[in-house]
Amino acid sequence: MNAQKNAAARDYTPLEMLRRPSFWLLFLSFVLSASIGSVAMAFASDLFLAVGADADFAVAMVGVLSLFNGGGRLLSGALFDRFGMRAAQFSASAFAISAPLLVLLALQTGSLPIAIAGICLCGVTYGFCPTLTASFAAAFYGLKHFPINFSILTLNLLPGSFAAALAGAIAARTGSFTPVFLLLAGLSLLGLGITCVLRHP
Repeated sequence: MNAQKNAAARDYTPLEMLRRPSFWLLFLSFVLSASIGSVAMAFASDLFLAVGADADFAVAMVGVLSLFNGGGRLLSGALFDRFGMRAAQFSASAFAISAPLLVLLALQTGSLPIAIAGICLCGVTYGFCPTLTASFAAAFYGLKHFPINFSILTLNLLPGSFAAALAGAIAARTGSFTPVFLLLAGLSLLGLGITCVLRHP
């Protein structure tokens, strides 16, 4: 399915968009994905140190994480254009679920390679957010009011940005990153549930 087939049947004004259940489901799904990415980017260095990496390697991998963030943007756009919105949705959910689970496995086993894979997948998950926000804003709500509708949808980054602070408080209270990524894994499963029920408005 190409981008033309994903075109919205009508143009929604911002107020009409805000009245659609699809908007709030879509918004929440993006908040969940952004939360996974923001937590990973905030904790990446400490996570690598926790599984035995040296400080120089941990710092270098934070830069590599940004590359995977960029790669996620390209990949999500390609999936949306080539296979359509449903494929892009479920791909985003697959990355969002796999990423925290791999980090949890790395924390339990002390495996640096698994930690690298998990954190990089978190970066890919974060990269999906801005591209799919634009794609879904156009496909669901049309192009006539796209600039303001897209701007409203990008507000998902605001609650997502608080996720790192909340995760830091949880990690400090428990003395472990494990509860944080258990919570993120649960949220990613919630995101999959949203993907399953989300439909074109």
